[in-house]
Amino acid sequence: MRIRLYLPAANHPYHMFQRLIPAWLIASSLLLGGCAKMLQCMYGMKKYKVLTKEEIASAAARYKIPSDALYELDTAYAGYMAKFRQEYTSFTVENHLHPLQVTYYDKRGAQVSFHSGVYADAGLFNLRWNFKRQFDYFPPVTEAPIDSIMNFETHLRFVRTLNGNSPDPAVYRHASYNVIVHWARFTGRQSRRLIRVVQKNAKRARQQPVNYFFVNTDNLYQNSKPDY
Repeated sequence: MRIRLYLPAANHPYHMFQRLIPAWLIASSLLLGGCAKMLQCMYGMKKYKVLTKEEIASAAARYKIPSDALYELDTAYAGYMAKFRQEYTSFTVENHLHPLQVTYYDKRGAQVSFHSGVYADAGLFNLRWNFKRQFDYFPPVTEAPIDSIMNFETHLRFVRTLNGNSPDPAVYRHASYNVIVHWARFTGRQSRRLIRVVQKNAKRARQQPVNYFFVNTDNLYQNSKPDY
């Protein structure tokens, strides 16, 4: 199986030149050497590799992710998403396969806010997640289109503790919102920036019970065959 990691199709509705910069950078830095490594450093990217559980935990600690909110994405997620390539547009599938994304689910388990790296605004050195002030509200104003591929129950099937277990239902059962954040060590400070935006936005929830899953995605892409 081949999955398309970074580059949306040329006619993706949000495939503007400025959004291509980080995608092109990631792809070229993985495939080329020399000056590409310099560009990789400009965006804070790291070497792409399979991570041990200890390495995931270490990266999470650096990004200030609470240990009780740290999870890993099951590699079966890529195969699940691949099934929808005929039923849905490729744009929709690509949104869910991006290594950086955050989805807000309400008490019913429905998507209410979805943000994929495909839709993040690309500055010269960083992705900007709050470029329209979406995260000034809770839940944030959605940027990527809401779709029916993923609800909370389905998404949770692919979320695992670092010990390989499913999340404890007591953690999320009574939450008004459950938030699943996909992050990756190889995206470096771009993950850090997304996590920071989400954690800052959490303060806007006020008294509402909200549960967060910070789900590492490094091994998902390494174990697949990315199509750059």
